[in-house]
Amino acid sequence: MERDRKRRDVHMHTSFQIIKLFMYTFLFIMVLASLVVQKISLVIATSKLRSQNNYPVGNLTTAGAEGVDQQISQSDVHSFLLLVAICTPYVLTFISSFWKVCFGNVDRPSVPSIIMCTVVEVSHSIGLCLLVFQLLPNLAPIRGACVLSATTIIPSFLKLFYTKDTAFVQRNCGTRKRIALFVLNMLAFFLQLSVLPFLLLPDIEYLHGCETSTVVVNVDHDTVNVTEEWQIDTEKGCKIVLSLLLTSVLWWENFVDKVNGTGRIQQFLLKTKYEIEESRSYIYIFVSVLKIVTSVVATYLTVGNSFAIYKLEFWDALSQQTLTDYTDILCLIGSAFIGYYVAYIACKLQMQILSFSLPCLLSTPVSAILFTLYCQNDDDYLSTVFSFESDSECNAAIYNPWYHVTMASLWLLSTYWVAQHIWFPRQERLAKVKRLFVNPSYCGVLLEQHLILNRKRGHQDIMKKEIEEKTVYVMQSPSEVTENKTESSKTPPLVYACATMWHETRQEMLQLLKSLFRLDEDQFLREKESEISNDDEFSNDYYRFEAHIMFDDAFKNGNVNEYVETFASVMNEAASSVHSQPIQLEKPIIIATSYGGQVVYRMPGENLLFIHLKDKNRIRHKKRWSQVMYLYYLLGYRLTTEIQNEIETKSDDKKGTTNINESFKTKADNTFLLALDGDVDFTPGSVRILIDRMKKDQRVGAACGRIHPIGSGPIVWYQKFEYAVAHWLQKATEHVLGCVLCSPGCFSLFRGSALMDDNVMKKYTLLPLEASQILMYDLGEDRWLCTLLLQQGYRVDYAAGADAYTYAPEGFKEYFNQRKRWGPSTLANIMSLLQDGKHTVEANANISRLYIMYQGCLMVSTIIGPATILMMIAGAFVSVFGLTLTNSYIASLVPAILYFVICVTCPTKIQLAVAQVLSGFYVIVMMVVFVGVIITAVTESPYHPSVIFIMGLVAIFIIAALLHPREWSNIIYGMLYYVLVPSGFLVLIIYSLCNLNDVSWGTRENATTTDKPKEDEGLFSNIFSPITRLKSSLSTPNSSENDTLLKLLATMSDIVGMKRNSTGHNSTGEGPEDAVAQTTPTGTQDEQQNNNKPENKPDKKSVSYGTPDWVNEGPFQGTDFEMRKKESQFWKTFVDRYLKPLERDENKEKRVRGQLRDLRNNVCGGMALVNLLWIAINFMFQLRSPTVVTIQLPKSSEDDEEENYVMRLELLGLLFIGFFLIIMLIQFCGMIMHRWGTFLHLVAITEIPNPFRKKIKKDQHIDILETYRNAKDESGSTPEISEEERLKEEKEILKQITNLQDKGTRYPSDLPSEETLSSNSKQNSVDDRPIDTRELYQHYRQNTHQHMTRINTGLRYRKNDKNGSTKTRPFFTEANSNQRFLSNRNGSTDKLLNYASNGNNEKGAKRRRDVRVSGGLMKRTLTKALIRHYNETSQMN
Repeated sequence: MERDRKRRDVHMHTSFQIIKLFMYTFLFIMVLASLVVQKISLVIATSKLRSQNNYPVGNLTTAGAEGVDQQISQSDVHSFLLLVAICTPYVLTFISSFWKVCFGNVDRPSVPSIIMCTVVEVSHSIGLCLLVFQLLPNLAPIRGACVLSATTIIPSFLKLFYTKDTAFVQRNCGTRKRIALFVLNMLAFFLQLSVLPFLLLPDIEYLHGCETSTVVVNVDHDTVNVTEEWQIDTEKGCKIVLSLLLTSVLWWENFVDKVNGTGRIQQFLLKTKYEIEESRSYIYIFVSVLKIVTSVVATYLTVGNSFAIYKLEFWDALSQQTLTDYTDILCLIGSAFIGYYVAYIACKLQMQILSFSLPCLLSTPVSAILFTLYCQNDDDYLSTVFSFESDSECNAAIYNPWYHVTMASLWLLSTYWVAQHIWFPRQERLAKVKRLFVNPSYCGVLLEQHLILNRKRGHQDIMKKEIEEKTVYVMQSPSEVTENKTESSKTPPLVYACATMWHETRQEMLQLLKSLFRLDEDQFLREKESEISNDDEFSNDYYRFEAHIMFDDAFKNGNVNEYVETFASVMNEAASSVHSQPIQLEKPIIIATSYGGQVVYRMPGENLLFIHLKDKNRIRHKKRWSQVMYLYYLLGYRLTTEIQNEIETKSDDKKGTTNINESFKTKADNTFLLALDGDVDFTPGSVRILIDRMKKDQRVGAACGRIHPIGSGPIVWYQKFEYAVAHWLQKATEHVLGCVLCSPGCFSLFRGSALMDDNVMKKYTLLPLEASQILMYDLGEDRWLCTLLLQQGYRVDYAAGADAYTYAPEGFKEYFNQRKRWGPSTLANIMSLLQDGKHTVEANANISRLYIMYQGCLMVSTIIGPATILMMIAGAFVSVFGLTLTNSYIASLVPAILYFVICVTCPTKIQLAVAQVLSGFYVIVMMVVFVGVIITAVTESPYHPSVIFIMGLVAIFIIAALLHPREWSNIIYGMLYYVLVPSGFLVLIIYSLCNLNDVSWGTRENATTTDKPKEDEGLFSNIFSPITRLKSSLSTPNSSENDTLLKLLATMSDIVGMKRNSTGHNSTGEGPEDAVAQTTPTGTQDEQQNNNKPENKPDKKSVSYGTPDWVNEGPFQGTDFEMRKKESQFWKTFVDRYLKPLERDENKEKRVRGQLRDLRNNVCGGMALVNLLWIAINFMFQLRSPTVVTIQLPKSSEDDEEENYVMRLELLGLLFIGFFLIIMLIQFCGMIMHRWGTFLHLVAITEIPNPFRKKIKKDQHIDILETYRNAKDESGSTPEISEEERLKEEKEILKQITNLQDKGTRYPSDLPSEETLSSNSKQNSVDDRPIDTRELYQHYRQNTHQHMTRINTGLRYRKNDKNGSTKTRPFFTEANSNQRFLSNRNGSTDKLLNYASNGNNEKGAKRRRDVRVSGGLMKRTLTKALIRHYNETSQMN
């Protein structure tokens, strides 16, 4: 038994556990230090605005209001610096909003919402200016820091009357407790108001209590020193009050959620909040600019005419400032930004209480204590660093009288009582900033208060609904939010691992099975841990699991082929290797189906493994049809059957619209399909990382991981570096700028609800109608599925921490054939996305026009890539060999042109042979290019653009490797990648485009598992194929005459059947003709819909429900089980409609081959023309040099000749190099941002051992394994199991399979109770009997009103726009119900979908794209409702 090589995820290492502990401490210190430095910097900066700092700066003056020259003082200059600190967050908000609008799709809000947001933000800016320039300069530093805790007056008032109680309060607090809470809220409000008497009443002496405080009375800066008697004027009092009120108005959104209702005011507030939240980036582009202008004006009005920033004298005064004069402002700006970002990271990593809430609470006391210690110790540190006048600012009586400290403490406590929600965080891991904070911007002055009051109180989303043709905004109550969370927690993620297999080797099969058994073990441990902990809700990392393997072309001569036999032989070996002990799996359950058969294993972790054996004579083969098969089975049958079962078993009071829709939406959103290839190797941690991506954003439809190619040889080494660069730079940049365009099918996670969306799963089943669609649909199915998701508005993410390993082609021929399939399909899908860019931008909020432009630039660079390679080679010939420009271009073009002609005229074998020779030739040429770059750097200049470009690429690759420490070894293969660049970007492109008409798969097409070389098929192989097959079948050694005769008859029968039915092509798939037979279009899309309808004639092949020979004689020796009627009927109908093998039509195949040839000719001609034109343009520019740029380089000494340091560059080539360099820099920046996000994800998912948490032990796991009686004893024999125990275990498995087939789920928590089943058994038995449609419809016509009341209360469809708002409408109304029911009598689900979402509304076409529920569910649920009502009234009669 080979032991499994444990692949540990990076977050499972001890080093990452240490990193997480370090992050807790580091974030705590950083948040606390940032807040303390920000407060101290603020009070020091504002203290410089006092009258004693009004000394002039040099002899600089400016004209006053009445023509009198006024000197520019130090306080005037510092006022401008404080203004810069105030406006810095506004500038950053503008940049961030502009970026999101440019690289995203943000809706435009209504004018009232813009006005409301503008008024609030401008008021806040005015309040900040009054606070900074009017109030704080007249307070001592410590008192100024304490007064900042009293800036939550408006939030404390709103909390009294406009804030809903939390769900915990609603559930657990009675009337007395609620009254007590209301009293405490009112006390907090009055404590916040108490700051006004302290600042306004003269007897309290808080504003002017220290001997250095002064009050500016006159505009001309005449001052009045107040020592004994003092009286504040009305203007100053109003400014103080406004400064405290206006600064606190910013946080109104977070405390206004008790406004549900249909009144104008309530709807206005709800609509405003909804539009601000959804369109905040768009609004803040204008609001940020307006806030900057408002701040400048308010500062000018507050400071006076001396604040003349429009005068040159003012800027001269600013330039005379020293570094110490700027230090407090730099600390204020830097600490505010760092503090905000670090606080956001702490909340994002779910470290909020320790690393966010606690340091925020301690920041004000720590600041006061540090300042006190500084004043008492007479230290001159602040004087040296900040130019702080410690002698005048420090006061021995700063804490007198005593009640000043008491009131400051009460202000602080009341603020944190208002923001008590920060101690009870409830958010998902790695939540986005808009899920954590109401306003994504920050405040540079009131940082602490902004952090705690801007932190979201809860996820109380506002929903936009259509009620009676009227748009209504409704906010979810805390109980509804909690109920939804509880429902979601009770519905853990269900992961279907769906692998497609064909002709994998034994090692590849073993690798896949080990991955599935590891996932089974991980799920088992998490489930048992959840049971031991006795939690009502599942843990955040718990998931359910089920595996499905679609085995293509699994039969041969009525029995399973050698690939299936090999697969069956490695099952026990894979399980034993993973669990490190001998394991003999239970005997499987074998089910004969209409498409072939099912083999069901129960894995050691009690999860089921379904092996679907596909007979190509009964069902279409190839990967896309296997994907269609499990999509419709798991989502179209399993999920909808489960929902049907819930509807039938729920009581009447739980059958409302909301319950049905929410249950369906929750289950669909938490159902994930893990698409796998037959040779992939992955760990459970990688799957968890992908699930986290799905949980983070409901609009994520797919997520892919980091794919690592494995194997040996130079071709694999080349692919290692190629994959690394593609993931490090391209995929990471796509994720950051917009969406990943392709989620590879070898290891990707897809959301069930996204796949069930309109124009995704249904469109994925269509046959190609044009030659270009063949490239998209059948050669690039993974990319096409992602294109459908993107066009439907979903996001595709890339998670670099989710590693997966797959075998890459090791031979030159296999590699070229694989890329021949990938390359054209990639170009076709991207071209389709670019052509439909306008619609995609409108539908997808994550894709912008700039992102489409970015992809367009990459497409252009790909198209002209061959010409670029040839021009690079020509330039090297000039530098190294001294050829003329003309000869160098001829020498570089001739091999490429000759190979192009060979690819168009010669067979594939010759093309590949020439490609190998040409690739070897270009390896030598690339060494010449490398030498040419060195010569250019030495002879001309190291600053030459070509040298800078090459060195820049090398630097980017090295830095990228260093940022991926576990993958740094891939950089070693960079040199091999460099010398093979012409092979990959010139030879391969020519080969791929010239073979567009060949749509064969290209890989894994060997017909046997042996290493014996396959004989070449000659010209007459097809004509004499029956005889050659008979010959091969009779040539079996050691066979008797009777066996030979039986084989002869069986083979003849098989051949005659194949020729008569013409239902497939040779499994070897040689040649494009066989592949075209599987992709031949059968007419227009309307004709396809008609052809997809089930036929009335029985199909003998699809209804052979007897026990085939392979059940008893094949490698799967298990229990024969007859499929339940319900699922059997589904498979029969589904296969007949979507997956029935296509009949070969020679005329259509000939037409398709002609279309493919025409497409090949057009594409090749266009590519050749574009590249030749690009070469010609560059050649003429280099030959005549019309646009030469001369660059003077510095001389090393005066004796050097000047001409040796003059570099002449051709402008067009310089621009081209700059174009590529900009793209690389964009990708480099995208990689940096993505790497930081990946690091945070790994830290967040890292688990630190908790000694107080109950956790399942390994011994308990072994005990469970031993219950299978699969561990061998010391003698090596397998212990005998009693017949009673074996039958009991077999009965349990059969019960689970029966529940899956009948109820859609095997989990007890999802199944109805025995009482519910018994109460509904009679009803269910009646529902299952055949129903006469005409009788049912006549009954329906007689009871229209009563029936429609029941339908409308239980059945509604959901419409989700791109912003996530939900609309619900009934499927039917009384006015048009008869017509719609008649239209659906023939069972057409599409017509029901069309009527349900369109109606007679012209906007129905757009609504149809957003329907988020399966048509099959609507049809079956409607039918069940009709049947139940019919049966109930019949029994009453």
